[in-house]
Amino acid sequence: MPFFKVIQVGGRAEIVEVVEPRPPDHPVLGPLAQRGDVVALFLLSYCSFEPGAAVTAKELHWAYMAWAGREEGEALTPTALGRKLTEFGFQRDKLGPGFTTRRLGLKLLRDAPMGTKESEG
Repeated sequence: MPFFKVIQVGGRAEIVEVVEPRPPDHPVLGPLAQRGDVVALFLLSYCSFEPGAAVTAKELHWAYMAWAGREEGEALTPTALGRKLTEFGFQRDKLGPGFTTRRLGLKLLRDAPMGTKESEG
């Protein structure tokens, strides 16, 4: 399923690029992405799945927010995104004195969109 990047040129929309997402190589996420699940699509496009890897929930949500703002419009809240990740089977743990939440088995790719705290609001 190709994605079309649309920009505004002189008050009209133009397709400027067709981007093919990575193949749906994850046994759970692949079929969900093919059926239109946007969180699965984000994970397949901008994360790798590695034993021993971990990403903080905050970093993952910021990247998701930046992507959703660019690609999908409305984004899930941090809590709703966390529930989806749990539904998909990604475990979480909490570290340190501030109890930072991490998602295990996920790693953001270098080309993942990076949001900021301001993009959450």
